[in-house]
Amino acid sequence: MELTKAEQREINSCFTKYIFYEPIRNGRICTCTHCGQQYVIKKEKVKTTDEKKLLAEPHNGGARCIKCGALCEVKSLGKSKSRQNLYEEQKIVIIRRYNHNYLRAWGILAVKSYNTTTVNPEIKYEFVSEYEFRPGKVKQYKFYRSYYRGTTSKELCEVAKEPFNRLAAFWYSIPDNSYTIIGLEKFKTSFLKYHMLDEFSKWYAQAHYRRMSIEVKIMSYLCRFCEYPQMEMLQKLGYYDVVENLVEINNKSFPYVNWKAKDIASFFRLSKQEFKIFRKEKLNLDFLRCKKLIEKYFGKYTITKMIEMYKKIESKKLYDTLSDGIIMLKDAGIPINEGVKYIVKQYGLLKEKSLRGLFLEMRDYYRMGREIGYDFTNHNVAYPKNLIAAHDTAAELQRAILKEKRQKELEEKERAAAKTLKNYDKLYEFKDDNFLIIVPHTIEEIIEEGKRQSHCVGGYAARHMEGVLTICFLRAVDEPNKSLYTIEMHGKTLTQVQGYKNRTPLTPEAKEFFDIWLEWVKAGSRRDKQGKPIIKKSVMKTA
Repeated sequence: MELTKAEQREINSCFTKYIFYEPIRNGRICTCTHCGQQYVIKKEKVKTTDEKKLLAEPHNGGARCIKCGALCEVKSLGKSKSRQNLYEEQKIVIIRRYNHNYLRAWGILAVKSYNTTTVNPEIKYEFVSEYEFRPGKVKQYKFYRSYYRGTTSKELCEVAKEPFNRLAAFWYSIPDNSYTIIGLEKFKTSFLKYHMLDEFSKWYAQAHYRRMSIEVKIMSYLCRFCEYPQMEMLQKLGYYDVVENLVEINNKSFPYVNWKAKDIASFFRLSKQEFKIFRKEKLNLDFLRCKKLIEKYFGKYTITKMIEMYKKIESKKLYDTLSDGIIMLKDAGIPINEGVKYIVKQYGLLKEKSLRGLFLEMRDYYRMGREIGYDFTNHNVAYPKNLIAAHDTAAELQRAILKEKRQKELEEKERAAAKTLKNYDKLYEFKDDNFLIIVPHTIEEIIEEGKRQSHCVGGYAARHMEGVLTICFLRAVDEPNKSLYTIEMHGKTLTQVQGYKNRTPLTPEAKEFFDIWLEWVKAGSRRDKQGKPIIKKSVMKTA
């Protein structure tokens, strides 16, 4: 493919614009990298404000080119020297329209490399990918260059996606998914003229405003729109979450929707009457997932009954919560149908506890009950009237049993765990001016923490000593012996952090410290020669 001069000019405009100057008597010789023109400015011939500013602007200042009007960074040829630090890469997508039903696009890596011989180097191009758009069908090809043979091969991709590899530059940074598209307006005069990219971008930015990067995968979106023009109808009706699933991970949300359906009700696998209710209640893809999950374990309900159950549990990610909860029930050996029904009922009674928190409480209640010797064949024992109260009672009994019957066994584990605990100190101990993270070295410390906090961390003491998991305490520097929050870690992964009675959330100050510590642990718990934690500036800013 040969780039036209107009395309080359547009690509050049994507790069940083410079005006290089060389002083002469009473003036300057200037070269603009945007328009490529060279001209002389002399004091006695200055007429405009731009000429005056360009003549007086120092090295690294800013001024407009008097030929093309572009705002540029001013560079002295004497001070910029070799100019190797001005090396720049740009990711560009060029779109061409051949007729109403056929468009092509190319992903290009453009490079500008400055040196001592020229101040306006030619841009070097490397073609990375190619697209072909036809009604209902899109193809993407990737170019692979062999540096040994000096040849380039072209391979068809199974699924058309982004033009460039979305890799992060460093482990702590986000993937670089930014690129410039030239010729996007050409879609407006083709069969893809109703692509609604602007509307989707606005919704996406609002829905993910907390993310570090809220850039839409533009080429992935256009590819999916070409294959599934139903995306226009879905967005007009407000079902952006279905479109996002398709664009972000090419997930067609099977078996919740049917992209081959001829009407909107069938698309959501609902009857016309069910869709009217679905539309009226402003439900989304999460509801359909929950509906499928509930039907799997409890049989088919009417949509009215399903909505009643769905609204009873106030959770933005209800499907994920139920899925995780079912896994917890399976791990604890609890019958799923009865367990989920019981948890939903308890959620209606105990509003101070989240749905996920209740699943955790029930899992721990069963684990502690088996160690104590509870008879779970008794319905009132298996499903107590107040789960939290039963959980706290079991935790108290377990603490007593641990103290009385297992003292010798656990003390032996403490001695055997000395090396593991020393390693825990290196991985987790952390401190700033206000808070600190400490690792308990005895079972008694963990049991005492459970007593003070009125929760079941005492039951985790043995696994802490065996290296299965790690228990940490978050405390104030001024009061290191006073319990604040208890943390459970599996390597670098946080499992849970709980305050008094598992109901006290982190204060804003404690959360800020906690987030910095957690990022430091995930980064590898690096320390300097004095043993002090090494915290990257990016982590501090994120926190």
